[in-house]
Amino acid sequence: MAGSTWNNIILEESALLLKKAGVKIIPCYKDYVALDIDVSPL
Repeated sequence: MAGSTWNNIILEESALLLKKAGVKIIPCYKDYVALDIDVSPL
């Protein structure tokens, strides 16, 4: 039951993180956007 709740939170926080970092999202092929995020703390 928590899956949809967590999914919404993750999507919102991801968008906020990208906005705070000043990332410009530009399509690389048609309407597709390549997004690579390294979450490794090392």
